[in-house]
Amino acid sequence: MESNKIKIFERILGVIIILTALSKYQLLLSLNNNLNTYSALITLLFFISALAGFIGLFNGKIWGYIGIYIFIPVSTYGMGISVFPFIMKSFPPTYRTTIIIVIGAVILLTAILIHILKKVSSNNNTKNSLLTRASTVTGR
Repeated sequence: MESNKIKIFERILGVIIILTALSKYQLLLSLNNNLNTYSALITLLFFISALAGFIGLFNGKIWGYIGIYIFIPVSTYGMGISVFPFIMKSFPPTYRTTIIIVIGAVILLTAILIHILKKVSSNNNTKNSLLTRASTVTGR
């Protein structure tokens, strides 16, 4: 996959996770009232990983994937929040939990695929660069 397409997909993933986090900003407001330390830590992890994932992926940094790899399981399994919270109302309540899990898994697998493609693309660029330098040095 071309490097530009990878950058576009990274930015789309980054925007998706930050929009999800911003749609749940009221969770930050309830941190002061929350006496449960576990819930507070999960909530902070949710927002910190979303911010790290967004900044990293939007700027094309590998560490952005760490944010998304933390964000998706925390939001999907730890908090029961869909990565696409805006569309959940269009599904019947009996299926929402299953849909949240499926959407989270699909987005996580997509992130893993894009991460792998980025590494392969990066390795190919490095090899091509080394071959170009070697041919320049040898005169071939």
